[in-house]
Amino acid sequence: MYQYVYTTLLFFFYISFTNAQTRDLPDFPAPQDDFYTSLEEKKVMNPLFLEGQIREVNRTHTLHISPDRDETYTNTYYYQVNTEKEITKYATDDSYDDTTLAYLNKVQSPTIKNDTILKEDDFYTYIYKKGKLTNYMSYDIESGIMDSIVYTYKNNNLSTRTHYKSEGTLEMDDEGFVDESVMYFSEFRIQSYGTATYTKTGQLLSLTQHEFTVEDDLIDTYKSNYIYDQKNRFKNATIVSDRVFLTYEQLDKHPKKWKLQENETVEGMYLETNITVTYDNQNRIETYSKADSQKNNIIYEISYDTDRSKKIKVSRDDYHFQKEVIIHRDLLFEYTYDTYHNPTYIASYILLNGKKVLDKSTELAIIYY
Repeated sequence: MYQYVYTTLLFFFYISFTNAQTRDLPDFPAPQDDFYTSLEEKKVMNPLFLEGQIREVNRTHTLHISPDRDETYTNTYYYQVNTEKEITKYATDDSYDDTTLAYLNKVQSPTIKNDTILKEDDFYTYIYKKGKLTNYMSYDIESGIMDSIVYTYKNNNLSTRTHYKSEGTLEMDDEGFVDESVMYFSEFRIQSYGTATYTKTGQLLSLTQHEFTVEDDLIDTYKSNYIYDQKNRFKNATIVSDRVFLTYEQLDKHPKKWKLQENETVEGMYLETNITVTYDNQNRIETYSKADSQKNNIIYEISYDTDRSKKIKVSRDDYHFQKEVIIHRDLLFEYTYDTYHNPTYIASYILLNGKKVLDKSTELAIIYY
């Protein structure tokens, strides 16, 4: 006769293990993150996102240690790209940078067009139907975690997404010997559970996520709702997070049957965030604002000077809990582009008494084929 003993989640093992995945998943989309494309972060960090036939890129990042001193900290990054849009060389003098060629080239995931089942490293399984990922499963024996995602589609658009991680059990005999080579997984011994719904056009409508804490009777919840305008542009989002109680009797039930004690919450854990976006007459994002119930607030205002330049003015309030004061900052980002509309120079300023003080800058020297 055998008994089973539940393993505990080794979170850092799980994170490092899942980083080995070689394929991107159609994750819960975050419409509010569309704004951050205007900050050009992808184009700055990876030349595969740049436009045109890129051959070489030299990136120089300069950080000013303090607004009161001229001392700076500078790092350089070099990329070489072949005609197949594959990065063949990467070098940097940044001693803290551990970026690899495989990671940089990972953005070019192979296209699946048919019904396909892929198994990678004996731990990951991907099931495609008509080229669309419908199931993802991973088994991490070392951490005792099974990760599973189920996708459904309607009219070729993502319709629902259900994601759960369950905790496994190791086999143990009557004498207490644990066989670590045998792991059993129960669908309802949940570590986290999330669902998403989408509009008819595949835009995210609602998102709910539950994640267990280290204490068995507490669970973190995240709920988001999204609104779009008549042109199907993202307009507003309300995101609420909290830590609530989950009774022991419900622990082994499917999350769909949970009745969370939302009137019994952990003090200080409730957070409500509201995000609003407006557009100009060319459908470009004009303002992006984000405010939460803990008095933090940030507003971005974008002005498009020409096709070759733009400015982003930032007004930011950060609430300091210990001092019970709001710290206000005004920032300015200035962008310069080349004829391919790739950023060649980005300057970040701190605005002090109406004056621009350079905080950091990024320069991209791009060579084309």
